[in-house]
Amino acid sequence: MTLDGAIKIADFGISTQLNATVTGNAKTMIGTTYWMAPEILTEHYNHKIDIWSLGITAAELVEMTPPNYNLKPFQMMLKLPKDPPPTLKNPEKFSKEFNDFIYRCLQKDIEKRPDAKDLLGHPFILKNIATGAKTITDLIVAMAKRQ
Repeated sequence: MTLDGAIKIADFGISTQLNATVTGNAKTMIGTTYWMAPEILTEHYNHKIDIWSLGITAAELVEMTPPNYNLKPFQMMLKLPKDPPPTLKNPEKFSKEFNDFIYRCLQKDIEKRPDAKDLLGHPFILKNIATGAKTITDLIVAMAKRQ
């Protein structure tokens, strides 16, 4: 990402083709473990793996590394299904809305994890749209610059 927030390349962890995007399940286990949703290791998964990866990416944008980056990939695979979801290292530095956005994206229970449409109505998004931000990247980059 450039200093002005332009994304040059992104890795959301897992790439696969789902037969039915909303209801389809995939059974592969490939990807980058730091951004990988826990259900990939334990069961079938669906489009909500991207919401998990969005939460990890948002944390990475403000902290400069994804959560648990100090772990080796295999250690991460062992930790992911059994440990609580990651949180920001210093949550007090960020708004309650951003902390809640991360919390909701990183729900381990797939049924509780929102989809993209739900996240568009999240207070973090709605509050910051009023400031003129056009994309989620604009929101996160602006917040990171304030830190």
